[in-house]
Amino acid sequence: MTRIKMRIGSFLQYSYLTQPFLQTITNTVKELSYIQYLASVFINFHYIRLLEEEKELAVLDQSFILKCCTIVTDTKSINRDVELVSSFEQFCELHPYPKPQNEYMGNFICALSRQMCTNIINHVVMNTSHHMIKYVRFKYTLDKKDARQFIYDSFNTYPNTKEQWEFKEW
Repeated sequence: MTRIKMRIGSFLQYSYLTQPFLQTITNTVKELSYIQYLASVFINFHYIRLLEEEKELAVLDQSFILKCCTIVTDTKSINRDVELVSSFEQFCELHPYPKPQNEYMGNFICALSRQMCTNIINHVVMNTSHHMIKYVRFKYTLDKKDARQFIYDSFNTYPNTKEQWEFKEW
């Protein structure tokens, strides 16, 4: 294989070189966006099914998200998670969809799963705190500032009161 070193500015000057390159990037971004959409919908579907059937929820980490991204792109993938495969079969029956192209996209899908995991964690943290404050304000009749302090004290320090212990165990 021959390698030619050049600056990106020099490379972009030649349109006959950049057109195929930019077209490949555009197609890859479209496929990754489609995979991300499908994996997100499938994760929601899987969790709702597990909740309805009162089964144990899967740990929502990068490995799980990578499995979901892989299963929606390649039905031939070997997946040993029985619940995930069962959800996928039901998902395909209810939502038939064209399979995204995943050839030579392993590293991209791995990076996508890492990004999705970060997004999910941030989403949960940002939205959960608001609902916890509302709950504490209602349950213990506190104002907003006191409710925030109550939650902070319950999780970041040793709980002092019976209510803090009760809340932390909940």
